[in-house]
Amino acid sequence: MARPSGLILDYGNVLGRVQDQTWMDEAARRLVADATAFRPAYGLSTADYWRRVVTAARFRAAGGRTALLSNSGPEVMARGRAEHLLEARFDRS
Repeated sequence: MARPSGLILDYGNVLGRVQDQTWMDEAARRLVADATAFRPAYGLSTADYWRRVVTAARFRAAGGRTALLSNSGPEVMARGRAEHLLEARFDRS
């Protein structure tokens, strides 16, 4: 399988749809786990999620191009660029 040349991260369900969360109940059942304990153990905070995305950006370091796609307004994106240095982490944002 050929390695992709680009990676687009969809922030805010621009391309993707909000995932139906009932799948977690089925996953917990299959793991013989309590669903109420499984949900918080499975999830990551937004900050932790993005920290992992940035940390795992070996794709870009290896020459892949990256983009951040968001339906946030200009003010939110300006804040993100200022606070999180998006231009340093993505080829396009």
